[in-house]
Amino acid sequence: VWQINRAGKRIGATETVAILTGHNDLGELNYDLSICISTMINGCTVKCAMCASGQSDYKGNLIANEIIDIYSLTVETVKREHSDYKFATKGQIGFMGIGEPLLNIPASFEAIKLLMDNSGIDDFKVLFGHISTVGVVKGIEKLMTYDFGPQELPALTISLLHTSDDGRAYLAPNTRKLGDLDTLLKQFNRYNENRQFRDSIRWTPFYEVGKSGEVVEITHAICQAQN
Repeated sequence: VWQINRAGKRIGATETVAILTGHNDLGELNYDLSICISTMINGCTVKCAMCASGQSDYKGNLIANEIIDIYSLTVETVKREHSDYKFATKGQIGFMGIGEPLLNIPASFEAIKLLMDNSGIDDFKVLFGHISTVGVVKGIEKLMTYDFGPQELPALTISLLHTSDDGRAYLAPNTRKLGDLDTLLKQFNRYNENRQFRDSIRWTPFYEVGKSGEVVEITHAICQAQN
């Protein structure tokens, strides 16, 4: 958890998660580091009913420099606390902490571009970027057209929440402002056409507001669209 201060005044807090993955490299144990980073302070404006950050008091968006500083401090902290580990010189960054990254544009895009297009922060190179979103249609459009330079477009995961617009709105009322489900899925497939690797959609069906048959139907539609 990081405290955010501006002009000497505490604004709020945000969080970062570091995931270590060990692998054997020619008989030597190395560790890859994946960092899940936030884009908003204290809470999130989407207000998903099942998400703790949606119930917290939103205090604003992180700016690109703050995101990069938090990333650098996280790498430094992990290496210090695990000084006996041998780390690989590459890693991943995922925008999936507190906040909806596609409602913090351009800061999210600027940060991920700078982190992926660098000579290494603390000798640690970001080779893979990933954005997790509840499904902001206009944000995905901007993501497709943003200039990330020579880097591959970031991977994209959509949390559908539910298989219908009404179900999504029940769990997160603000999703109605972000785009309907049909348009979202079409935009997602357009995004996949612009990437070398396919991305993913995930959800947890809530049966009190939906039927299991909807899950099968929408899964079939997505698979057909991506074949």
